[in-house]
Amino acid sequence: MTFAVLRALHAILGDALNDIEAVYTQADPSPIPTPPPPPSHRKAPSFSKAYASPPPSPSSALPDPTAANPTRLDFPSLDAPCDPASPSEQLTAHPAVVAAINRIVAAAGQLAASVQVPFLSLCDASMGYHLPACLRLLEAAHVPELLRAGPVHVREIAARTGVEQATLAHILRLLATHHLLREAAPDVFATNRISSLLDTGKPLHTLVAQCRKYEDDTSGVAAFVGLCTDELYKSSAYLTESVFPGAARLDPTRAPFNYAFGCGGVGYFAANGKTTASPNPNRFRLERFGKAMAGTGSWEAPGAVLHGFDWGALPRGSVVVDVGGGIGSTSMLLASAYAEPTGGGGLRFVIQDRSVVVEMGEKAWRSKCPELLDSGAVKIAVHDFFAPQPIAGAAVFLLRVVLHDWPDAFAQRILLRLREAAEPHTKLVLADFVLPLACVDDFGVGPQVEGAEKMLAPAPLLANLGKASANAYWMDLTMQVTFNGQERTLRETVALALSAGWKVMRVTKAPGSLFGHIVAVPV
Repeated sequence: MTFAVLRALHAILGDALNDIEAVYTQADPSPIPTPPPPPSHRKAPSFSKAYASPPPSPSSALPDPTAANPTRLDFPSLDAPCDPASPSEQLTAHPAVVAAINRIVAAAGQLAASVQVPFLSLCDASMGYHLPACLRLLEAAHVPELLRAGPVHVREIAARTGVEQATLAHILRLLATHHLLREAAPDVFATNRISSLLDTGKPLHTLVAQCRKYEDDTSGVAAFVGLCTDELYKSSAYLTESVFPGAARLDPTRAPFNYAFGCGGVGYFAANGKTTASPNPNRFRLERFGKAMAGTGSWEAPGAVLHGFDWGALPRGSVVVDVGGGIGSTSMLLASAYAEPTGGGGLRFVIQDRSVVVEMGEKAWRSKCPELLDSGAVKIAVHDFFAPQPIAGAAVFLLRVVLHDWPDAFAQRILLRLREAAEPHTKLVLADFVLPLACVDDFGVGPQVEGAEKMLAPAPLLANLGKASANAYWMDLTMQVTFNGQERTLRETVALALSAGWKVMRVTKAPGSLFGHIVAVPV
C-alpha cells in the first residue's frame, strides 16, 4: 500500500500544479480583482512602505506556442526579490492558487517524510535550531538591506557587518541551502523571494547608525523574525524544564521564557517594559514586539478582518472596543473603512492597552491618521483587561491575537470582564488561529457552529493539511514558551467562551488560512 500512497501524493502534486498554471495562463497581466467588500465598506488606504525599495520579482511574459494566451504570467521566481504589487505575486492570493499551493506543500512534506531515511529526518528535526540562529544574524546585521541592489561577495558583507568572513560565509550558505538566500557564485550571496521580505526599505547607513529598524513605516516582518529568533527561540529551549512535574504549567510568570531569562514572577511584558532608574536594556524588545504584531497581518488574507464580521451592519455611531489592541493596526484598517474622519456618524473605535503601548500607538496614529484622533472617531486608552471594562454596551469587543497569550483560567477572566460590560446586542469577535486536529473532527459541524469544518483535506493527506498548516502549530508552541498560553482548537475556544458567558455562533476563515474570526454572543 505504501507505493499506492506515494503515487497518490505524486498525483496531488501534479494536479495542483496544473491548477496553478491554469490560473496564470488565463489571467490578464494586471492585478486580480479583490473580493467584493461587505455593505457600507469604503476602500482603506495603504499605509505600507515596506516594499518601496526592493526590485520586483519578474512578471515576464514567456512565449508558449501551446498556450491560448501567449503572454501569460509566470509564477514568481524563488530566485528574485518579492514584489507584492506585481501581477504574478498578486495571483498567489487567488483562491484556486491558495488551495493548490496548500496541497503542494502538504503533499511534498508528506512525500519527503515518507521516503527519507528516518534518522536523517530526526537529524533535520533535532538540529534545525541552527536555522533560526543563522536567520537572527541575517536580520540583526542588516544583510537583506545590504543585498538590496543585488549579489554581493561575502568579503564585502563581512566588512560592512563586522562579522568574520569565513564564519559569515558558512552561515549564509546554510540559509541558501534552505532556500532562504541564493548563492549566485562562489561566496557571492543574494536575497530571494523569501529573504527579501526582511528588507525594511530603509537606507543601510540609517539602520547602522541608529541601530533601529522597527519603525512605524516598515512592514513588521523584520521585527517578527527578530522576535522569533531572539527571545522566543531562546525560550523554546526550556520547554521541557517548564512542563515536568512540579512546574507551574498554567502560571504565565513561570513560562519557558522566565526560565531562559531568569525573571520568574513576572510576565513577558512586565519583564521587558519595567521602568528603572537606568535605561531598561530590554525596552527595545517591547517595541519590537509591538511592531511584530503589525507584521502578523501576513497571517491573514489582505483585509480579512473586514470580511470576518459584518461591520457595515452595525448602526452608525456604534462603538468597537479593540481590547489589547496594541498600537491599533487592526483598528486602523477598520477605521479607515468605517469611521468618519470628521467625527460624524461612522463607527467609533476605542483601542485599549498598557500605558507603554498606548504611547507607541498614539505616535503611530499621529503619523498616519491624525484626523481620526482629532475628530474623536478613534480613542486610545490605557486599560488593564483584567480590570472591569469601563465601556458598557459596546457594539463589538474585538480581541485580535490576545487570548492566545494566556492560559485558560486567565483568558476566562478577560472574557468575564467583557461579559459583565456586554448588553444583549453586543458581539464578541475573536481573531486567532483555529487549530484543526490531525484527524477527522466532527465537533461543531452543522447548526452548532456555522463555518466549522470536519477536515481540510482527504486521505492520503493529513486531515489538517500537514506541513501546509504548520505555521499555526508553530505559533501554538510560541505562545506556550512565551506566556504558557496556547492557540486553540474550535472545541477548546467554544468551551472557553461558554465558561465566561459567551456562545460561539460562527467562525470565518479566508480560503487556505487557519487564521479565523470567531463571533460569539452573550448567553
